[in-house]
Amino acid sequence: MTALGLPKADRPKEVGLSAKRLARLSATFREDVERNMIPGAVVLIARGGRVAYAEAFGWRDREAKAPMELDAIFRIASMTKPLTSVAAMILAEEGKLQIAAPLAEYLPEFSNRTVGAERVPAKRVMTVQDLLRHTSGLTYAAFGDSPVQMIWRDAQPMTENQTSAEMVAKLASLPLMFEPGTTWEYSMSTDVLGRVVEVVSGQDLADFIDARICRPLDLRDTGFAATGERAARVAEPQTDPSTGARPPMRNVTRHRASAVRGARTRAGDGLRLRPRLCGAHRRRAMSAAGFGRRIFLGRRPRHLVLDRPGRRARRRRDDDGPRAAALLPPSAAPARLRRPCRAD
Repeated sequence: MTALGLPKADRPKEVGLSAKRLARLSATFREDVERNMIPGAVVLIARGGRVAYAEAFGWRDREAKAPMELDAIFRIASMTKPLTSVAAMILAEEGKLQIAAPLAEYLPEFSNRTVGAERVPAKRVMTVQDLLRHTSGLTYAAFGDSPVQMIWRDAQPMTENQTSAEMVAKLASLPLMFEPGTTWEYSMSTDVLGRVVEVVSGQDLADFIDARICRPLDLRDTGFAATGERAARVAEPQTDPSTGARPPMRNVTRHRASAVRGARTRAGDGLRLRPRLCGAHRRRAMSAAGFGRRIFLGRRPRHLVLDRPGRRARRRRDDDGPRAAALLPPSAAPARLRRPCRAD
């Protein structure tokens, strides 16, 4: 077992990896640290359910001269979205949340939405499914200068010290970028989905994710606040030479009013979670190797299929039935890639 409590291969060759090429990887990261391109990094590689490579490089906090350790805790920003989506899927599997239902059934504030700076009444209602696949018509104010995004920017929907209910109230008063269900736009959809999870479950999102995802999967250092001894393990950015200051980062060492964005985790927890979001055949392999248990979706409802812009959905099967859906959001796409997608 590794220091992270995960099964370990004695040699990389045992799981089909090249020790020589892994050494090149190590050299590259050390060079990046020495050139001040990054303060530090933790790299963890596993195959066939066993860890073949686990290395820490550079500094957890360069200014404080604190070296990087394998158990360092990192802010994971929008990788919080998969956790929130899994939380919604758990509630859907339990029959408490209807994916195809209008969002207004859970958040009445989202009735009677308008589209565009002209605030034309929307022709179609926004659904929970739209939130899951980023076809809600919502946006991010910082990702463009369209008239709608300028309106959003003035409203400041991402204020740090607001509750999720306050955030939803702001968003409900703002116009949509697109008609719901017509266009993929990386957005605050998952933030709103986090509020849906809170309303349906009757719990704070952070508490629900901790009880239903992190604890069952033994994700010991995953959550929304690194308090107590964890605060001393948080990796920090280095000083930007152009400004003489560190880039602004969310403070994860204290509890916040809203927990819809900005989780933190360590590399070992990330590896434990990753197989749960893979196909069924990979998940079985990892479970057999001792990585833990499945927490949702033995079989997938058809309406959880994600359509990618410009592509028709493909139905794939394996020996465990339809592949379990992992609603991992794609990276923010430039405007030229935002093409209309098929609405179910």
